Amino acid sequence: FGSSSISEFGLALADAETAIVKSEELCKRYDPDDEPYKSKYLAREALKIAISKLMPHTEKNSSKLNKESLIKAQDTVARLNWRLGSIYMDVQESGGAKEFLELSLLHWREQVITQINNIPFESEGSTKKEGSMPEEKEMKSDEEDEDKVIAELLVYCQKRHQELKSNENSSSSSSSSSHNVDLEVEIIEALSHLGIYYHNFEHFKHGLILLKLCDELITHLDHTKETVKSLQTHVCFYLAQAYAAMKKPHESAHYCQLTLEWQLRSHETLNTAEWYKNCAGLVDYFVNQDRYRDAEHCLRACDCIIETKMSAAVSAPASRRAMEEIGEKLSEARADMDRRWGVFHLNVLQDAARDFGDGRVEPEGTVNFSELNLPVCDAILPAQVLSFDEARAVFKAGLARTLNAQKFYVLDGYVTDHIALCRDVSTLYKWLSCFEEDEKRKIAMLGRRAASLTPLIDELGVSAYAGELKQISFEVAEIHMEMCEIKLERMNTKKTLNNSYVPKSVEILKANEYAMQSIHNFNRFTNFFRKAAPVPLFPMPSKKNDEESDEDEYDDEEDKKRKQKKLADKKAAAEEESMGGKLEIPPDELAVHLRAHFYVARLYSKLLPLAGSQGEDRVKGLKQSLEKYTWLRKFAREQIDLMPKKKPTPTLLSDPNEPFIDPKTCFKEELEMVDQMVELLPIQISRAYYLNQKF
Repeated sequence: FGSSSISEFGLALADAETAIVKSEELCKRYDPDDEPYKSKYLAREALKIAISKLMPHTEKNSSKLNKESLIKAQDTVARLNWRLGSIYMDVQESGGAKEFLELSLLHWREQVITQINNIPFESEGSTKKEGSMPEEKEMKSDEEDEDKVIAELLVYCQKRHQELKSNENSSSSSSSSSHNVDLEVEIIEALSHLGIYYHNFEHFKHGLILLKLCDELITHLDHTKETVKSLQTHVCFYLAQAYAAMKKPHESAHYCQLTLEWQLRSHETLNTAEWYKNCAGLVDYFVNQDRYRDAEHCLRACDCIIETKMSAAVSAPASRRAMEEIGEKLSEARADMDRRWGVFHLNVLQDAARDFGDGRVEPEGTVNFSELNLPVCDAILPAQVLSFDEARAVFKAGLARTLNAQKFYVLDGYVTDHIALCRDVSTLYKWLSCFEEDEKRKIAMLGRRAASLTPLIDELGVSAYAGELKQISFEVAEIHMEMCEIKLERMNTKKTLNNSYVPKSVEILKANEYAMQSIHNFNRFTNFFRKAAPVPLFPMPSKKNDEESDEDEYDDEEDKKRKQKKLADKKAAAEEESMGGKLEIPPDELAVHLRAHFYVARLYSKLLPLAGSQGEDRVKGLKQSLEKYTWLRKFAREQIDLMPKKKPTPTLLSDPNEPFIDPKTCFKEELEMVDQMVELLPIQISRAYYLNQKF
């Protein structure tokens, strides 16, 4: 061989290795905000120059190098290309990323690129034809096809790996084994980057095949090496993101769990805030799936990370401002954990109440953050709640955590969080009361529920928190209605046991108080559907005596009708204004709005007269109930007639998930009861008035 060619090849190869090292250093730099990719652009240029010098030595026909040197040159160009593709992705230039990643993989794993490019994109031929298979079967078929492709590519990649290994073993280089592993890591990294490229462009099938192939290939590598651990972590992270984008929460949670485990095993610097955030998200998933042991393990892991890693940052030397910011983040993280522990115990108590005595079996935990040396998970689970004592223990643990969280998430600054915590307190009492048999203690628990929510109704602004106010006022109304029913049921039980029993005035007053508080809050709820007319910036002067204008101007009947309609509209607008504004009820909220009015009518009928009441005083509540039922019968039918009779044709701006409420079934059963009560109540009023019917 010519010595000049060998010398040029050696220099080009040395320059390529130098460019690789230099590019890695440049990519680690932090650039100013006005030039965020300055160092990466320099790295890209260095790699391109190295490729231009080495490319002439990679062509089989023109190269004067031996076979081993030729393969070395081609491998090095592939390594340069994959790094270029990675930098193009970092600087968000996707076209260049795909070009250079594919160039590198065409040398290393040509069949993978060929087979991936033969798979049609989701937009090609994805229109569902008449008579096609159901969606679930279609998804299962797609998964089977994906698994088949991955299995074929895995066999091919392993074969190519063995060929590479044989070539390396025949080499006299002492570092051939290490180079073999490092090159395989780079190949898998290139495959994973290409998978992320496809994922970013929503070609999920292509991206998922490549990422799952990477996951399979990594299992054959030495996991004691830090580079392999880092690669496994990143591939699991990419798979978690890919499945999340495809709306597959179970698979996404599985790979998120693996990511967190590999991050702890790796000796790389752990981003504690990010790790804690992802682990906390995993807690939410496990709680929703009733996998309480896994949720508890993750909660304990978060506590450990906060107290050992994040707390250590507070003691590290830093400026006063930085210390304050770190301290604030630490306080928020602790409050967030208190809130999540509270939700955990709340869900345990809820499931225990719902499944009490059903022989529930708790699933075993699968999460294992062994590197953190966590204490044994010993929280009470739903299957272990067999009596009020166990339920109270869960309740106390949840309440303590929730109240601790409220100290940080105050109403002034964390409105939404504070509302959620207040509702959690109410819900804790709700599910504990399911295990309570004593009526007085049950009423006391209901009173504490109401006390935790009622202040919010007066403190929140209607314009900003109308939805929350509706939920809270309706819940408070239901709480007082339940208290009233418990009180009335207790009096009825006494009456059944002793026919001569006459309720005390204090009992009647208390039951009536609960009923009136419920009525008050149901009325609050319905009034939140009224919207006051906006105040004009430049109000027009009103015409005096508009309704008393000269009727001689109206020469015919049509003019008189227009005047009458105008006056009626004006009167209706004045009535709406006096009641708080125009009534606006969305179709999906009409049923609950009407139900609130129905409850008010029913509660009026439950108002009891005091002992010794005569005449009108005895039937006051019944008359109010009849008036409400009569009004509701007309109002409900008017509102139901305004509902759309069929599902509207979807448009680009319409929400595809918006439910269609069928007017034929909306409030149907309650409306039948309303009609019956309008017929029956006059008879009941007559009996109470003339026959002095007693309680």
